[in-house]
Amino acid sequence: GSPAIVARSHGTGRTIYCGFLPGLSYFQPAIPKRPGDRTSAVDSLAHFIPTQFHAGARQLIGMPGEKIARPAVCSEPLVEANLLESKTAAALVLVNWTSTPIKGLQVTLQTPLPQKKIELASGGKVTVSKSAGQTVLTLDLAVADTVILR
Repeated sequence: GSPAIVARSHGTGRTIYCGFLPGLSYFQPAIPKRPGDRTSAVDSLAHFIPTQFHAGARQLIGMPGEKIARPAVCSEPLVEANLLESKTAAALVLVNWTSTPIKGLQVTLQTPLPQKKIELASGGKVTVSKSAGQTVLTLDLAVADTVILR
């Protein structure tokens, strides 16, 4: 057959063309093949949170932005990290989209942030270390928490 993905560079730019929908390829293995339901039962599809996404498709989708520095990178790809900043402090909101709590989550800060006092809004323990010149936070994350940096 023909190629599924074609890449072409021109000048300083690069184009990647997929002959399929990468988003659907990413999502497909995470959704069980069963009829939808509207029951309030805990194990119903209405309460289902997909977690078994296709790692290769995730990498492909992220390629265009891989050189863009993110404020924070989590060791678990299904943890969302959003940064809120003020002149004197910052808050890093973490949301766990996996189906279980995460022990020992590592969050690498990739942007200069206040670091005199670092604590979790939940009161949980956060360990601060340095690796390759970057600050690494290690913490346990249930559903969500906020790292407060002052």
